[in-house]
Amino acid sequence: MKRAARGSPSRARAIRAAAIASLVIGSATAIACHGKSEVSFQLKVPGSVRDQAAYYEIGAFANGPCPPLAQLSAGIPAGAAARLAFGKDAKNPPGLGDLQRGSYAFAAVAKGQDCAVLAEGCSVVDVGSSSDISITLQASAAPSGACAAGTVCQNAQCVPSSDNNDPSVGAGCSLQLMGAGPLGDPLGLSGTLASSPTITATPQGFLLVYREYDPVAGTARLTFLPIDNGGGAGTPHQETLPDRCAGSEEGDAIGTAFADDKGLTVVARAPCAGRAGFDFYAIDRLGNVQSSGVETGELGGSQLLLSTSHALARAPGAKNFLLAFTKDGQALLDSTADAHFSGQPSVSFGGAPPHSNAWVATSDQLVALLVGATGVPSPPPVGDAGDDSATTDPPPDGDAGGPQPILRLNIAAAGAALQSLAPPLEFAGTWGSISAQGTRLIVASNGTTASEPVAYQVFEVRSPRDPVKVGGFETQHLGKVLYADVVYHQDHMFFAVEQPSSISLVAFDRAGTEPQFLREVSLTDDPRVPSLQAVRDGRVSIAASDTRVAIAWVTGKTLTTNDAVGGYAVFACR
Repeated sequence: MKRAARGSPSRARAIRAAAIASLVIGSATAIACHGKSEVSFQLKVPGSVRDQAAYYEIGAFANGPCPPLAQLSAGIPAGAAARLAFGKDAKNPPGLGDLQRGSYAFAAVAKGQDCAVLAEGCSVVDVGSSSDISITLQASAAPSGACAAGTVCQNAQCVPSSDNNDPSVGAGCSLQLMGAGPLGDPLGLSGTLASSPTITATPQGFLLVYREYDPVAGTARLTFLPIDNGGGAGTPHQETLPDRCAGSEEGDAIGTAFADDKGLTVVARAPCAGRAGFDFYAIDRLGNVQSSGVETGELGGSQLLLSTSHALARAPGAKNFLLAFTKDGQALLDSTADAHFSGQPSVSFGGAPPHSNAWVATSDQLVALLVGATGVPSPPPVGDAGDDSATTDPPPDGDAGGPQPILRLNIAAAGAALQSLAPPLEFAGTWGSISAQGTRLIVASNGTTASEPVAYQVFEVRSPRDPVKVGGFETQHLGKVLYADVVYHQDHMFFAVEQPSSISLVAFDRAGTEPQFLREVSLTDDPRVPSLQAVRDGRVSIAASDTRVAIAWVTGKTLTTNDAVGGYAVFACR
């Protein structure tokens, strides 16, 4: 088939006057001008392909041999000096662009409506001595390269679909996998301590952040990894964390949160030369560091700890943040200003210490604080959860007759004086996670029954001691639940549940009123997700936007020579 479209006279005059070498699809007379030339293409396409083709794509490779036809089966590969794509019925195909005189390998492919490559071919031509380029395409034995779920073929390229009724982009909260990938190579050869990751929704997708510490070398780094809505990872940005010492224990979590397009990441320092502290990084939505700060103050050799996923939250109605942490076993809350603490006194919370964890969640109408402690748990809340909530199996950890791991919860209205909180609500739990929206808060914890190893409670800020709803669930995987992170967005609540060698995404609809199980997705069973066979320490985080849900994980606290650092996966939900 000949793609015939002669350049217009006005185009030819412009090229001649500007002395630019341009390649035009179609038949055209070669025009020599100051040692540069205009050339034309002929694409010879098999009849069996001609009717199926929707697009043609051409790439010019300088000084190179033709790419192998097997490589062209996925489309024009990277590295072309120039490329173009056009519909097969285009009356005026675009130009290929400016090329210096010399030899080029001109590769061409025919693509179907789904971007699958139907035919490919290539010719090597010196555009300094020839003005006519003829490329013969051969039909592919088996068309390949069709667009994956959640993307559509536009102008010969796969791009994210914009059809909200398409399950592949999340209609009905389909939780179709959009993309997944691994984290980078570990900092040390063996024994690297890896933090729990944080993953946070941004206008472009998500930002994943995690820390690594090499106790042998005494070095540490922070990695910021932007991820788009298609599940593609952008360029990671890494920061070397200062003033670390060999042999320190630095394996706790980190905190990351955003206030509109301004974000903050906070890292706790293990004592080094007798000084502990915090590192602050003000970031943009791609993880680029805008400014940084250090706080050591009067912390001395204190043991500081940040807890999984919810150590940092935006202050209600403000551009600053609230940081929850433990200092020598006491839960504290501090406010930030830019890349430092605000200078306001710390607020202690959580009842009597010692505290093992401290979490914070906020909305425009509430602040919630949760701690892990030890005590005698109150009876499980009844709410209106139904018969299952009244089941009283023995507590999952510890001696049923003695002190047990418990969680203590405070909920306060936005703007309330946090220095004078009411006594916290207590309930059984070895781990917890919290997420707020509007006047409602969702608390996840380990369940007290074998049939519901993950429990949740829904609270209303106006009645902070009486849950609106109580429930729980199990996953399709076996084994103890190591941790479940929760995010509450729109009218959904999503859980990332880690068990030994498995992670599940569990979704509920009508989360704020009458939670209804929607669906469960096992990441373990999808070959597109990096292997989860070694995950073991409950280091998982979840985030949600209006169209996507993302999960990030780290394999374990201490990485061996055989461990991957971790990975991420992005799912569609509208």
